[in-house]
Amino acid sequence: MINIPNYRILKELGSGGMGAVYLAEHELIKRKVAIKVLHKHLVSNKEFIKRFRREAELLATLDHPNIVRLNEYFEHEGYLCLIMEYVDGMELDQHINKVSGPINEAELIPMFKQILEAIGYAHKKGLVHRDIKPANILISKDGKIKVLDFGIAKMMCDDKGLTNAGVQVGTVAYMSPEQVQAEKVDLRTDTYSLGVTLYQMAVGQVPYANSNVFDTQLQIVSKPFPNPRDIYPGISDRLLKILEKAVKKDKGERYQSCEEFVKGFDEVLSDTVLVKSDNVENTSFKKAIEQDKIGTNPLEKKYPFKLIVFSFIVLMVTGFFYFSSFEPDSLLEKDDPSAAIVVDSSADISNSDDIVKLTEDGIDELRAELEAEYEEEKKKKKKKAEDKKVSISKSSTAANNTTSANYYIKKANNYSDKGEFQLAITNYFIALNIDPNNHIAHYRRGYAYMKIGDFQAAIADYNEAIKIKPKKNNYYHSRGYAKSKLNMDYCSDFKKACELGYNKACGVVKDNCEKNSNTTRVVNTNVKTAESYYKNGRDFATKGHYSSAIENYTTAIDKDPNYAAVYFARGQAYQKIKWFQEALNDFTDNIRLNPNNAKAYRNRALCKTLLGTGDYCPDFRKACQLGDETSCGYEKDCN
Repeated sequence: MINIPNYRILKELGSGGMGAVYLAEHELIKRKVAIKVLHKHLVSNKEFIKRFRREAELLATLDHPNIVRLNEYFEHEGYLCLIMEYVDGMELDQHINKVSGPINEAELIPMFKQILEAIGYAHKKGLVHRDIKPANILISKDGKIKVLDFGIAKMMCDDKGLTNAGVQVGTVAYMSPEQVQAEKVDLRTDTYSLGVTLYQMAVGQVPYANSNVFDTQLQIVSKPFPNPRDIYPGISDRLLKILEKAVKKDKGERYQSCEEFVKGFDEVLSDTVLVKSDNVENTSFKKAIEQDKIGTNPLEKKYPFKLIVFSFIVLMVTGFFYFSSFEPDSLLEKDDPSAAIVVDSSADISNSDDIVKLTEDGIDELRAELEAEYEEEKKKKKKKAEDKKVSISKSSTAANNTTSANYYIKKANNYSDKGEFQLAITNYFIALNIDPNNHIAHYRRGYAYMKIGDFQAAIADYNEAIKIKPKKNNYYHSRGYAKSKLNMDYCSDFKKACELGYNKACGVVKDNCEKNSNTTRVVNTNVKTAESYYKNGRDFATKGHYSSAIENYTTAIDKDPNYAAVYFARGQAYQKIKWFQEALNDFTDNIRLNPNNAKAYRNRALCKTLLGTGDYCPDFRKACQLGDETSCGYEKDCN
């Protein structure tokens, strides 16, 4: 473990292409910090030293509540170290993949505005981040956003930066068209990456989730941006409108700044609220009464006031003598609305003034009654319309099932069957948002996590599935298998599965648990053979620790320089951290030792396209001849 003066290292938080990040505590003031250390085997690489020091210089200029703060930078015993603010939370991509799935818009919008404020502040300082993505955004436990990793940020005024036009930097899935084509970038490049980040927050995955690097770059440059509703139909019209503008291929049509981006949110939200408010007012009786003051009461259209007055005056005058021969009470025997006109039997109706007064009083009462009837009728019509809307919604749901958990489970199962596990996980998330107690969704998502090597997340899902259905024997078997991958005690789960009738589990119990061999493949830290280092490297790669994987692969090659599989595996790890030249070299060595490896030819061709060096068509052609169908598609483009 690395030793740094005045700090006690607590644990490794993660590692990447340039270095590792450790959680540490200051020995005197007991403050926890994150220490970023450049990998020692890279210290001889002047380019990486420049970039690392540059990150320190840039961070030192930034002081914003939504940007990770730099406390100190120093060099010690060959190590280059950044002492940074420690944020107790998780990366946004982990939050999406393991906690939330598609983020509810009520939470998403204020969260995303914090990201915009941070990047907008950096832009005002003259910086373009160039690698905005959820993996570079932290969410603290109290919900605060922190943007980090300005390692490849570029000064907008610096034409002699470490990377200029002609050099491609960033993470491919979040790159703008101008980044893919290695053109000059500006703050609108960050706007595009922010749009892709917003897309992932809204639907739960990146736009080109199952494309390789070459396909992704091609689609970014020449294909329409994917419709988010194809993945998550629940996205609102207002958010769709914002997304469409943010990811325009022509940067002149995008939001021109983070401030404009924020304004776009405010305008759309404001429009939505105004429309809603108008609809509420127009359906209130209070609005109708206010309109009556200016002669627009809808009641008057149905019951014209002047006609009512004229009609009742005629009735009163012509019917006076006829009505006077009857007892007034006889007029109240039936529920006749006009009875209200003569309820005042004490009035002297021989007087014409009294007749007018009675008429006016009766009209006022009748008008009130008619208004009540009108409102009642309006309520009935409204209820009928709402019932019809619900009926239409139900029939639509029956046809499309887009609000049903089973719909998304079925969709996820189809993705899983095709090996598209990240898409499957996204749809299981949506299903569980609809029905949190769906044990099938938990179980199937656990399986998908297992297939991408995230065994801890798989165990968490199997735990939930077992809570809901404690008698499902295969749930215990699957959890036991996931535990075995993490060197945890798996015997109790296999024993339970066996007790519940799962025969395969009984075999595991007999062969491993009853013989006191409760161990599985363990990462051996004292390996002595190339094979062991190779397996060790694969374990690290499965967990996403590519730098550690590369170190183990390199040791394996030192022990056996003719181990073809290790060159291919290390080449893949180099691809993951975007060291395409090193990857190309490894694929070339693999081809030298194993000239029939179609994937090595294909991967080498992809590296050539990304580096812009050499003719990649012969490699695609050779891979196609060796049976790689994906390469055959690329080879057609070469002809």
